Amino acid sequence: MNLLEAILSGVLQGLTEFLPVSSSGHLVLLHYYFGYKQPQLLFDTFLHVGTLLAILVYFRKDIWLIFTKQRYFLILILIGCIPTGIIGFLFEPFFRQAFVNIKLAGFMLITTAIFLFCGDFGARLREHHPETRSRLGIAKALIIGTVQGVSALPGLSRSGITISTALICQVRKREAVRYSFLLAIPVIIGTLIFELNNLGSVKGIFIPQVIAGSLCSFLTGLVAIYYLIKAIIKDRLSLFGIYCFLAGAAVLIKVYI
Repeated sequence: MNLLEAILSGVLQGLTEFLPVSSSGHLVLLHYYFGYKQPQLLFDTFLHVGTLLAILVYFRKDIWLIFTKQRYFLILILIGCIPTGIIGFLFEPFFRQAFVNIKLAGFMLITTAIFLFCGDFGARLREHHPETRSRLGIAKALIIGTVQGVSALPGLSRSGITISTALICQVRKREAVRYSFLLAIPVIIGTLIFELNNLGSVKGIFIPQVIAGSLCSFLTGLVAIYYLIKAIIKDRLSLFGIYCFLAGAAVLIKVYI
């Protein structure tokens, strides 16, 4: 991987990690067209460091609050990590191999689109029924955490399906966004630690590429978070759903025709 490819991967990661269009799916497509025959999981993990920093910077006040005044929310984050961790541990070999499956990425992009359409519908439904119980509790945290675990499949947007699931469960928009992003922090850290164990067995990863890619993912990630929150508040998740559906359909058409 040369420096330009690393920069393009970083920009793509930063934008698609938070915009609900699946960073993993787009990275699979990008690597496919770059001609890589093996999954670039370690490099992609370093790109997640950039997006992790973007979350930490953007939600720094919320992080401070959950450790000082809102510890129940912290407990819910830890609860949500339980099913994510179990799924990741049990199916890690399958997820690793899935990262070279462009056909699966196409199907999962369409699945992401369905989640986004349902999430938009759920948010609008709650607006018409404000009396609906919307508190984020243990059961909803477990459901969202389970969905997050499955989002390791390429083509499934982690932010898209976790936020959509929360909205389907009638959680308030801002709380759904907040929970989704804060729930990503321990998962990204855990993934990074796990992948670093493979550092000695992976060749072709160079420091300049890692730094350039991570920096680009950090900067574009900040921008993407801002615009995703605006889109959710204005009930525009379905626009991203249309994009995911068209992108997935285009991939499958190319594969099968």
